[in-house]
Amino acid sequence: MSGLEEKRRKIEEVRRSLSQLVADKQHDLSDREVIQLSSDLDRLIVEYEQAKKFVWGKCGIKTGDNLE
Repeated sequence: MSGLEEKRRKIEEVRRSLSQLVADKQHDLSDREVIQLSSDLDRLIVEYEQAKKFVWGKCGIKTGDNLE
């Protein structure tokens, strides 16, 4: 599994966990655990986007290029 795929898988796993936690906490978005897990997810997304830009840059693809 590539680094990007692994990061994407981890993001999805944490996203599902966050969704379940929010439901468990009766949608209290100010709950300490919800805030922490949300912050963790944010960090993972930023890391993924940075890694994606790095990989694309090595391939000569500019951010914003239409890849479709």
